[in-house]
Amino acid sequence: MSGRLGIIAAAIMAGISALHVYWAAGGSTGQGGIIPEVNGKPAFQPGPLATLSVALAMAAASAAVAVAAGQLGKERRSPLARQGAATLAFVFAARAIGDFKTAGFSKRVKGIRFATLDTFVYAPLCAFLSACCAAVAR
Repeated sequence: MSGRLGIIAAAIMAGISALHVYWAAGGSTGQGGIIPEVNGKPAFQPGPLATLSVALAMAAASAAVAVAAGQLGKERRSPLARQGAATLAFVFAARAIGDFKTAGFSKRVKGIRFATLDTFVYAPLCAFLSACCAAVAR
């Protein structure tokens, strides 16, 4: 079961990575509601380099989970692969919980497109990825 969850999580992360590469290259489709807002203004303005950095991090996370799930080699039981998956489980859980301001289940900002998408898509997806990574780490 953890192998399947690892494949699913790795595929989702690879897709998120590809989307960020698209945005870093200048694509604009799907950008509505992806940045938190404070007082009606974006909380930050990521440039192409920051967006590409997220893409690379997600690609690395995808590969790490695939390795830990035994899909890219025979390192599934290695302590390093399992520790990587456990670390990712923690990172995704922290993102799902949020910053107690604009993102995650703990956010206080409501009524904007990002907040709605975060409540019903982004935070639950992070919780799901956290659970998948934890299952792979076991």
